[in-house]
Amino acid sequence: MPRRLPVRPGKILGNMFVLLVAGVMGTIYYTYVSVWGPRARESIPIMLLLVAFHLVFFMTIWSFI
Repeated sequence: MPRRLPVRPGKILGNMFVLLVAGVMGTIYYTYVSVWGPRARESIPIMLLLVAFHLVFFMTIWSFI
């Protein structure tokens, strides 16, 4: 039967950092999309701006994972 390692403070602190960064990224995403999203149907440049934002955001999430 394998022994379990004790929960270390560094691991707990690392997980809290990940949750903090994920929360900040989620807040930025929600704010940006809620401001520019409704305006996207009005003009092509705003639509392109949102497409570029989504590409950069998903690449950032991919790198974070």
